[in-house]
Amino acid sequence: QPDPEEGPVPVQFGLASPEYSVTTKSAGGLEKWNNTTLYVFGYDRTAEDFAEASATTLIYNVGAEAATGTEASLTVEHDVSEEGDDSVMEPFYYEDGVNYDFYGYHIDDAAVDKTDPDGEPIPVVVPEEGTTVDGVDLTKGVYVKFHIEGSQDLMTAKADPVVDVVGATETVDPARAYSAYAARRGVQPTLTFQHQLARFKFRIRSGSESGNTVKVDSIKILDQPADGYLKVVGLAEEEQVITTFTPAEPAEALVDFVLQQDDGAGSMKDLEPVSPIDQWPAEEPDATTTSNQVGESIMIVPGGSSCTIRIKTSQEGVTTSIPAQEYTIEAKNLTLEGELLGDGAVFEAGKVYTITLVIYGPEKIEITATLDPWEDGGSIEWDPDK
Repeated sequence: QPDPEEGPVPVQFGLASPEYSVTTKSAGGLEKWNNTTLYVFGYDRTAEDFAEASATTLIYNVGAEAATGTEASLTVEHDVSEEGDDSVMEPFYYEDGVNYDFYGYHIDDAAVDKTDPDGEPIPVVVPEEGTTVDGVDLTKGVYVKFHIEGSQDLMTAKADPVVDVVGATETVDPARAYSAYAARRGVQPTLTFQHQLARFKFRIRSGSESGNTVKVDSIKILDQPADGYLKVVGLAEEEQVITTFTPAEPAEALVDFVLQQDDGAGSMKDLEPVSPIDQWPAEEPDATTTSNQVGESIMIVPGGSSCTIRIKTSQEGVTTSIPAQEYTIEAKNLTLEGELLGDGAVFEAGKVYTITLVIYGPEKIEITATLDPWEDGGSIEWDPDK
């Protein structure tokens, strides 16, 4: 219990998101907090047992809503009422003399195991190193099992005491955050959420007068892993990571992610055909200012060195089906500030790859790829005629 002379000290959270964050379910990647549901854990920093019932567990998978904006406070409370009584919600309190670590995650609608169809995710606690789950070895920690289809955004956070002690009213050693002692000196945990998927956005423009009459009907990123475990809690020195696994049915191991569009009410719907801006004849139109966005975005598990996109088009006044076209984008061919990323480059979490389709006709498309915030990374230009 908190020191009675000082009075109880509640745990209060600050909340921040990366420069280019996410809307909510499930209109693609979050751009701002919008009553977004986040889940929080808090443990004694010396904890080696992450189970809910452990004596070192303060907060276990408690959901809270982040108010609208890019930064906000987060109220994390629990019900302290007796069984059968009306709910009485209170904050969690620091125990004097104990230093804590705090973690958070956002799972969108991708959680596989939940308390009920509309309930909260059920975490998987891995008690020992090398525990095998679904055929893969997981390190010690807490995970949430997910299945994604390209529209979900997965995010994690861990409060950083080195950062948070900077605004203290008195000098506080980071080793003593987060604690009642530090909280009384103005140090509270800030959860800064990081995107754990790589995001692809698509734009279209015409490269000739013939291209003005072509519409993009569908876009897919082919053969992507869809099932995995998001690590949301680990030992202090470990990172929060994604581990994928192969489902029991081999045919479901890799999935084609289909680009969808926002329905205007916070959900996704099938893509409606998109035409390029009628900009011909013109002189070297600028793709960044004269292109139309196609759909919302597709988010994939990071770490791949290449991906293949399939584009289906149609042409005004033409009833004959146009064969779908496939293009491979390789991360090694991206450039960052003019420098080629080169061998070993992969698509990274928290980065946005903007794919611009330049339409010359029903069967000729030029691909331009750039990397933008969430985090800036590089660019590539791919021309099928070269």
